[in-house]
Amino acid sequence: MPGIARVLVVANRTADSEELLAALVERKKQGDISVTLVAPARWEEAVHNGQQAALKHLQFATGRLREAGIEAEALVGNADPFTAVEQIWDPKRFDEVIVATLPEHLSHWLRLDLTSRVERLIGRPVQHVIGHERVPT
Repeated sequence: MPGIARVLVVANRTADSEELLAALVERKKQGDISVTLVAPARWEEAVHNGQQAALKHLQFATGRLREAGIEAEALVGNADPFTAVEQIWDPKRFDEVIVATLPEHLSHWLRLDLTSRVERLIGRPVQHVIGHERVPT
């Protein structure tokens, strides 16, 4: 898609956060974007439908992005967030990556140093957004 920046967003509990939505709306001001949201299946629910928990956040998130005029698709990835990125990353498919996490005191992904590991994997800077989990209505 010429002229459209293709953004890979890795998020789960923050996929539908106000902070991520605001970051993507702000990014859109720089030029049109197409977003692929990847939510790793939730570890704590991996045995009992971790994919369904992730999918719930993705459904709300993609709806909100589309309402904001942002093209969005979503998929559930591997329960390990780094593996989820490894499995989908393709520099021909994506131009940039955003990792959205919970605040530091709550984020397992930050303890895994996910943002830096993804930067090393893709060889480009990764934007980090700290969000808060929304309770869907």
